[in-house]
Amino acid sequence: MHHPIARLALLCVLAVLLAGCFDVETEVVILPDGSGFVTVWTRLSTRVVAIASALANSSPEADKKELLQNLDRLFADQPGVQLVERGFLTEGDDQVLRYRYMFENAKALNEFWARPENAKLAFAIYQAKIDWTRTGQDCDARYTANLEFAPRAETEIYDLRGTVFADQPPAVQRLLIDEFYRGHFRARLALPGENHGTDPSMIDTAGFPMWETTVIDLYRRGWKIQSSSHFTCPAGQARPLQPGETYPAPSLSMTVGPHATLAEVLRTFADLGDLVHLEIDVQVHRRSEIKITYRIDPRVSEPVRNLLLLPFVTMPTLAHDWDVSSQQEESGFYVFQIKTKRPMRFDETDSPFLFAGLDHDRYVFRMRLPQLSFAGARPPETAGRVQLKAHVKMPGPIRTSNATIVHDDTADWTLTSRDLLQPVTLEAICDD
Repeated sequence: MHHPIARLALLCVLAVLLAGCFDVETEVVILPDGSGFVTVWTRLSTRVVAIASALANSSPEADKKELLQNLDRLFADQPGVQLVERGFLTEGDDQVLRYRYMFENAKALNEFWARPENAKLAFAIYQAKIDWTRTGQDCDARYTANLEFAPRAETEIYDLRGTVFADQPPAVQRLLIDEFYRGHFRARLALPGENHGTDPSMIDTAGFPMWETTVIDLYRRGWKIQSSSHFTCPAGQARPLQPGETYPAPSLSMTVGPHATLAEVLRTFADLGDLVHLEIDVQVHRRSEIKITYRIDPRVSEPVRNLLLLPFVTMPTLAHDWDVSSQQEESGFYVFQIKTKRPMRFDETDSPFLFAGLDHDRYVFRMRLPQLSFAGARPPETAGRVQLKAHVKMPGPIRTSNATIVHDDTADWTLTSRDLLQPVTLEAICDD
């Protein structure tokens, strides 16, 4: 395995990249049962990647393949921790290594972070420890969590043995390391319920606190962040299902009489696993278009299919002109689709859930998705089941977005039920 800075350090000196060579963002999601997910994003300039590979007589594709193989080896046969996703994304001028792994409990996660192998990868978490507690149940539940990074020994931080800089004077080696690790390190703690961080650096678009430091300060001084959360159950919330209870089939048509609430519809998803997918496609301009598609496995019974369609009843309050269609594909899947017949001014609907249009001197897409509270009770092996996909095309290059993948003027989100444990806001912004 290569030294984590053997190639890139040389490039950083040649290019005098004083702002640091890479940024790291880490998200730790803790579920009510004590399991959870860790997602890591490492961003590096595409130009830096290309030049570094050339200097090493390699190629970006070969280097990426080697990094993914190193990740696979890192997670091989690790008790209580499992790699569920890894790959490279392109975001503007950056290459992003994104990987996610699940953990069964805090003990398994802490043991994994303590492994010396993590120190050999510049983008891996090493010598961190998390602990969390819960008090109360259901609507009275409260959570607290502490995430602490231990400082590293200076001999470990400034070790350049086996690199092209091993023969340089100590002062030069120290300067090189300081500049290489000057990039940002951001951390997000996501607990069940409404989150409140202790002195966070910022709040993200989903309402979670985030903290920020530099990689070199993290290594030198260590770091400790704290967060807490609580549940707030709204008045009049429908009671939970009792053991063995099932939803009755709707007795009225979609357009007559009272309808099930959106919360009841979403809870129906609890027993459907990956049998239902929701796809959202939006074209944003001064007049915008939206298309919403359900794909339902034929094993889902007709009464439940009808119940899943009930949210469409409220759609006319968002736009005045819709085209609704349904069909069964050759694959057997039932496809229900609703889309605007012509472009609409979604920025003039006063909808609290969707904005798609011009806001002063920028175009904004913003869609709020409700919490799928049932997902927290699912076992860890359900990780990675896709619940929702969204594709948004903006009128120009996207400047800001929380999408899974951003490419020029398009943003794509791929969300599993785990991602929807809390209300989520999809957002993309570009200049007019």
